[in-house]
Amino acid sequence: WLNEIFSCVGSSPFFKLDKFSWIPEIEANIDIIQQEFQAILDTVKIPNIQELSPEQCSLTTDDKWKLFCIYFYGIKVEKNCKKCPRTTALLEKIPGLNAAMFSVLAPNKSIPPHRGAYNGVLRYHLGIQIPVNDKQCGIRVGQETRYWQNGKSLVFNERYEHEAWNHTEFYRVVLII
Repeated sequence: WLNEIFSCVGSSPFFKLDKFSWIPEIEANIDIIQQEFQAILDTVKIPNIQELSPEQCSLTTDDKWKLFCIYFYGIKVEKNCKKCPRTTALLEKIPGLNAAMFSVLAPNKSIPPHRGAYNGVLRYHLGIQIPVNDKQCGIRVGQETRYWQNGKSLVFNERYEHEAWNHTEFYRVVLII
């Protein structure tokens, strides 16, 4: 695990946010990000995750987990960036940005336990639209469980087994980087 030895942030399921200097600016602009996402939601049919990434069929085959991609593994999705230009401008300030997307989890949807393909990938989640009953809408990484909050960030190591759930009657939206 050379990544653990040479990591600038260490190795744990979740990371302290102060290790990422760009997070305060993202959180400070939550209103802009929420407004742009709402405009997308009002005008675009957001695809199911397995339509974008067929290998995700092992995690879901229904229409209850959707992704709106801004960057998809290093490729800027120009037509989507035009729909959220201010959010895109904020994201482009993040060092090493590889992927950025809005993840929409429908009511009563769970994503089963899984892990990333290799060590060294960190995932950032920003709560965009989080149901009020937050204990029913969360994520487990390794042995630690956290709950999203509107305008608040989580950073985790995706090499740990993780799962997510939304056991509410409302949609959950996070910005994933």
